[in-house]
Amino acid sequence: MTNPDEYRFGLLIPFLIFLSIAGASCSSKEIKTAESPKPEAVHAEPGLAEKDAKEQTKIGEADAGPERTTRDRSVPGSRGTGTSTQLRSEIKSLESTPIYFEFDRADLRPDAQIVLRRLAEWLKYNTNYSVLIEGHCDDRGDSGYNIVLGQSRAAAAEKFLRLLGIEAERISTLSYGEERPAVAGKDEAAMSKNRRDEFRLKADR
Repeated sequence: MTNPDEYRFGLLIPFLIFLSIAGASCSSKEIKTAESPKPEAVHAEPGLAEKDAKEQTKIGEADAGPERTTRDRSVPGSRGTGTSTQLRSEIKSLESTPIYFEFDRADLRPDAQIVLRRLAEWLKYNTNYSVLIEGHCDDRGDSGYNIVLGQSRAAAAEKFLRLLGIEAERISTLSYGEERPAVAGKDEAAMSKNRRDEFRLKADR
């Protein structure tokens, strides 16, 4: 007859073997199905690409800085020889603005001095230009006297420009006397427009 303890022990051994096998199986499955850690996504900082692009642009501008600055800057005395629309407009304005004189006089009036100051400033900026001053008279008096008077008027303007710093070699004078009236007529209104200096600007280089 079998001992009850031996009987129970005999039943316990297969049960322990079963638990051991089942535990090993579960452990194996857990190892196989465990997911590998996913790499953490890297999120770019908002606006970072745009910031980098701007930095690159600044670097490029810095590299080209001196050349660009020289190209864009307007340097006094280095302007062109009349190809600019603005330059042509300035010349036209100066050449169409004469200065006027009192009858039989060659001294400069205050309004004439204003015109000459403007001309001097322009010549200082445009150092590649010279000016011809043409002296004129009305038709009173003989032609020889008026030639001399016209020359005196041109010389008065020349002297004033030189006092303002314009070099003598950039100024020339010519008298037409009464030969080239600006306005036809014998009244004072017409003759007052004929007692004048006119200016012609020329590019030297």
